[in-house]
Amino acid sequence: MSLLEELTGLINASHRHAWTRFDHVRGQAVNYGLIDASVAKWKTPGEPAFVSSLLEYPMATHLLSEAIKRHLKPLGLCSATPLVSGVFIHQKPKIRFTTKRSEIELGDLLLVRQHFRSAVAEPEGKAFLIQAKSAAKPATGSLRGKEAMQHKLYSNWATPFTFPYKEIGPPPDGSTHWNFELGPMHHSASGVYGIVSNSKQATGFPGDCAWAIGAASSVPKGVKPSVEAPDSLAEIMEKFLLGQCGRAWKATPATSDHWSAFIVRCLEASVTWRPYPVQRLGSQLPRRRDAVHLLLGLGQAPHHCFPYRNRAQDLVEAWNQSFGSDGQGEEPPSADAGWDFQSPRVGISVLYVATYGDGPLSEQVPD
Repeated sequence: MSLLEELTGLINASHRHAWTRFDHVRGQAVNYGLIDASVAKWKTPGEPAFVSSLLEYPMATHLLSEAIKRHLKPLGLCSATPLVSGVFIHQKPKIRFTTKRSEIELGDLLLVRQHFRSAVAEPEGKAFLIQAKSAAKPATGSLRGKEAMQHKLYSNWATPFTFPYKEIGPPPDGSTHWNFELGPMHHSASGVYGIVSNSKQATGFPGDCAWAIGAASSVPKGVKPSVEAPDSLAEIMEKFLLGQCGRAWKATPATSDHWSAFIVRCLEASVTWRPYPVQRLGSQLPRRRDAVHLLLGLGQAPHHCFPYRNRAQDLVEAWNQSFGSDGQGEEPPSADAGWDFQSPRVGISVLYVATYGDGPLSEQVPD
């Protein structure tokens, strides 16, 4: 079975998982203390449930980690067990444009990829944001109001904005507004729309995958924006794991690099977590995810903060040993980034994948 086929199966399983939980909770509404009149209005699990289930299912069963190791090891991208982790936070962070007082979500999910290459001091990184929409077909339909404002950002990531609730903090260069134009690669790779099927069968979705991906494009004034999603999430995930998709980011960004600084801060924020209830999946079934962090930081995290600490330390040790003692190459960056592991719960939902190996991300092709 190819990596693409395995990813399609995992994504579809998470979709079924959300529906199974949803049907159970809806059928046991009284036992959960829910009001029948409210439950009667529920037609689908909803976007938060689909996103949280996407984060939960593959990692809870370790299937995603196993698939990555099985397919990336022959390519030199996975010499040790990969680190796969995530955290779910609903409707955070909020942003505000310079010309508007209304607030919108920045996105529903941040995918972060890091690869620690043997004897190379700077890890390779890719990342991108996903704005989730639930629909009967792989398209958003016409977007209005705040959704249209959000489309404006996703079609032009050079649009300045602020975090009005200080969830991410000020830009690294001390300026008043964040601008994702500032960073590696072109800013158009910063984020996409993810359309998840709102029915149990993903009929008409690309690649028979329950999630589809599409990029936003600018529209003329007076035209209602919309997004079509021609690619399956499984296809995009495969390219992402191989380093062929997503926007590059630096683990130690310059002060002028807004994009990389945003990624690093989101990972830092995700080190502390607590259960997050998703109502339609049962308030007693929180989406409790593993803490996520930069790999070097993870190796220093307290045991109670990060259950994968030993695996992180193994990856760090293997990477450090790859430099040898002959003085070749630069020293690897310090494992002590000075981060506060008791920081407040802020940030964004994250899926984080880290690997170690001899091969580079940029030259790989799917099997």
